[in-house]
Amino acid sequence: MAVAPFRTSLSSTVSTRINCQLKQLINTETILLDGLVAEFGTDLINGIDAMDAYKFKQTNESISINSYNTELAVERRRFPENNDSIFLKLTNLKVRQYQLCFTGINLSRWEMVPLLYDRYLDSHHPIDLNQGTTISFYVSQDAASYSPDRFAIVFKQRAADYPPAEYSYTDIRIR
Repeated sequence: MAVAPFRTSLSSTVSTRINCQLKQLINTETILLDGLVAEFGTDLINGIDAMDAYKFKQTNESISINSYNTELAVERRRFPENNDSIFLKLTNLKVRQYQLCFTGINLSRWEMVPLLYDRYLDSHHPIDLNQGTTISFYVSQDAASYSPDRFAIVFKQRAADYPPAEYSYTDIRIR
């Protein structure tokens, strides 16, 4: 009898996930640099436990979830409520063009609208997890453009003010 060495979840139900990939944009080609997963379930807890996966330190560009001042590659938590946030941490960024690519799994009853908040530009961008969303950003010599805490995912209750995103690609131009 084969035994699986890793479990993806203790839950007996299918979870809801957000996947985020950090990519480098070179001309028309993209290179996958790193990624993370946020998983939501009713039987998960908000806080770091054995169900979360720590992020290994890297010397190249990387992205992680900053939860309770701990860098995670995978965070498993309860479903978000209005105004909850997932704080992203980007490290070792260079002066160049990047993309954050978001996809979702098991979103048929998703009641929240995720928005990517960019502290550098002080802007919110809808994330369509059903179709996928790619958001391009540029890192310049300005220290705020490569600040590790530049981005966060903020959740808003679905309402007339936050309809589902109608596009899957957003291009952000930096001044």
